[in-house]
Amino acid sequence: MNYFNAYSLPPKDAAVAAWDSQIAQAAEMPSLAGMLLDRGSEIFPQFVKFYTELGSLPRNARRALQRRLASAREFDTIPPEWRRRLAGSIAGAALLLALGQGTAQAVAFTINVSPKTPPGIIADGKCSLIEAIVNANNGAQTHPDCDTGGGYTNIILPPGFQTLRSPYPGNYADTGLPVILSHITIEGNGAKIVRAKGATEFRIFAVGETGNLTLKNTTVSGGIADKGGAIFNYKGAVYVQDSTISGNSASDRGGGIYSYAGLVVIDPSTISINSADYGGGVATRYGKVYLTDTVLTRNTADSGGAIYSYYGLTTVDGCTISKNTASRGGGIYAIHGNKTYISDTIITGNKVSDRGGGIYQNFHGVYMGLLSIDGSTISKNAAPIGAGVHNRVDSTYISDSSITGNKAREIGGGIYNYDALLTIDPSTISGNSARYGGGVENDGGTFTLTNSTITGNKASVRGGGVDNTGNSSFTNNGTVSGNKAKTDQDISYNP
Repeated sequence: MNYFNAYSLPPKDAAVAAWDSQIAQAAEMPSLAGMLLDRGSEIFPQFVKFYTELGSLPRNARRALQRRLASAREFDTIPPEWRRRLAGSIAGAALLLALGQGTAQAVAFTINVSPKTPPGIIADGKCSLIEAIVNANNGAQTHPDCDTGGGYTNIILPPGFQTLRSPYPGNYADTGLPVILSHITIEGNGAKIVRAKGATEFRIFAVGETGNLTLKNTTVSGGIADKGGAIFNYKGAVYVQDSTISGNSASDRGGGIYSYAGLVVIDPSTISINSADYGGGVATRYGKVYLTDTVLTRNTADSGGAIYSYYGLTTVDGCTISKNTASRGGGIYAIHGNKTYISDTIITGNKVSDRGGGIYQNFHGVYMGLLSIDGSTISKNAAPIGAGVHNRVDSTYISDSSITGNKAREIGGGIYNYDALLTIDPSTISGNSARYGGGVENDGGTFTLTNSTITGNKASVRGGGVDNTGNSSFTNNGTVSGNKAKTDQDISYNP
C-alpha cells in the first residue's frame, strides 16, 4: 500500500523509517496489523505529525506523556502489554496517538489555575498561571502549588483577570509569561490575560521553537513589545480559537501576533485595535498564517493595517477585514514572494494614505508572489492609488467576486495593476471611482477579463471603466459598459 498519496507534505526520512518499523512490529499482533492495513493511508499523516512533535519535546516531558499513553484507557482494543511496548518508543507513542484520533488531549495533563490568584510565583498553596506554564514546560511538579505537567498539558483558567505586572525573567526578554516550550492548551473560560496599567512594557506570550500554544476562549490585551505585542512566535505553532486579541502594540511587527518561520492558525476569533509598524493585527515572516471566520477590525500600521506577510503563505477564508488603517495595505499587505489566498471574505471600509486600501500585493527582490481572490467582496475602501486592490508585478487572479464602491483619489478606483498579470473570471467591478481608471488602472500589465462585467464606475479624467497605460495589453472577453469619464468613458488605450 502506498501511504504517501493521502496527504500533501513530503514526509521526513526518519518518520518513514519509524513508520516501517511499526508496520514490521505489528506483524506480531494480527489485530493491529489489520488495522494498519485497512486505515494506513488515514493514519500515516497523523503518525508523521505526532512523531515530529514528540521528537521536539524535552526528554522529561516526552517520557511523562509516554507513561500516560501506556496506561490510557482509550486503547482498550490493544492489550496492556502491547500498549506499554508501543509507548516505550517515540515511534510507538506516535502510532498510539495517531490511532487514538485525538487521544493526545485525552492523555494530556490538566492543571487548574486557582481562582483569585496572582499570575506569579508565590508559595501560597495556590496554583498561578506562571507556575502552571513552568510545570507544563518541565514535565514535572517544579512548583508544588500546581499539578504536574507533561508533553501535552491543558491549563484551565478561572473566569476573570490574569493581570501581569512585570516581565518574567529568562529567554525572550520583555515577556510577561514563561516562554511556551511544550504543547500547552489554555482553556480560558472567558478569562482576560492583561498587562497591568502603568507596568513596564512587555508582551504577553512568547512561543519557542519547540512550543505549541492553543489559546481558547481567552482575551489577550495590553501587551507592548518590539515584535508581537500579544504573542511572539519563533518557529513554533500558535492556534487561537474563540478568542480576542485586542489593544496590543508593537514598535516593529505584529501588534497582535508576530510569527517568524512558524505557524499561526486563527479560527474563529477577533483581532482588533492593535497597532504596529508592520502588521497591526498579525504579521508573519517566512511563515504560514491561516485565518478562518475571524474578524480583523480597527487595527493600524504603516504597512498592513490588519495583516502583513513577508515571503510566506497567507490563507484568509470566511473572514471580515474592516475599518483598518495604514500607509499601504489597509487590510492586507503581502510582499516578497508571498502567496495570498482569499476566499468568501469581506474586505471593507479600510483606508490608507498611499496605496492599496483593501489589499496591497507587492513584488520585492527576485521572488514573485501570487494573489488569489475567490468568492469575496472588496468594497468601500479608500486610497490615493488602488483603493480596492493594488498589485505590483505579482500575479493576481480574481474569480466569483465583487469589487465595488471603492474610491481612489488618483488612480485605480477598483484595481491598480502595475506591470503585472491580472486575470478576472467571472466577477463584477462596479461603482468605483478615481481620476484615472475608475474601475481598473492597468499600468504596463497584462489584463484578461472573461465572463465578467465592469460597469457603473467613474473617472474624473480618463478611463471610466479601464485605463490602459504603458506597455500593456487588454483582452476584453467580458463586458465593459455604462462607465463614465471626461474622456474614454469605458476603455482607454494610452501607451
